[in-house]
Amino acid sequence: MVLNSLHKALTRSNGTYASWHKQPVHMVTHWGAFAAVSIIVFTGLLNQINTSLAEANTLYTAQSIEALRLNRLMASAYTEPNQQQILFIFKKGVSSVTQAKVLKRQGIVLVEGTNSLGVMVGTIASSDTPEEAVRRLADMESDYVSAAMVDYIGVKSR
Repeated sequence: MVLNSLHKALTRSNGTYASWHKQPVHMVTHWGAFAAVSIIVFTGLLNQINTSLAEANTLYTAQSIEALRLNRLMASAYTEPNQQQILFIFKKGVSSVTQAKVLKRQGIVLVEGTNSLGVMVGTIASSDTPEEAVRRLADMESDYVSAAMVDYIGVKSR
C-alpha cells in the first residue's frame, strides 16, 4: 500500500522515474537485481554456516583429544609424561593408505589405532622431540591431520 502510493507519487513528480518505468526492460532489471541480492545473501548465509561448522569441528577435535587424555589418565596410574608419544587426529575422509604414508614420512609408529573419538597415539623417533613432531604434523601434514599434541600422559609409574 505504502510502496504503491510512493510509486504513484514518484511517477507523477519525477519524469526520469516515470520514463524508466515505461521501458519494457524495467521489470527484468528489477527481477535481476532481486535475484542478484538474493544470491549474495544466500551465499553469505552459507559461508557463515560453513564457518560455524568448521569452528565446531575444531572444538570437537580439541575435546576429543582431551577426552582421550582423561580416559587414559583414569584407566591407569600414569605419573610421568611420555616423551616419545604424540596424540593426533586425521581429518575425516583421509584414507588408511594416506594415513600410513603420513606416518611413514614423519617417522611415527602407531601405538594405538583410532578410538571412538578418532584419536590415534603414535611413537616418535628417539632423536625427535614430541614438540617437533607435533609442529611438523601441523606444518607439513595440515591437509591430512586436523589436530596433534604431545602425549603428556602415557608412561606408567614404576
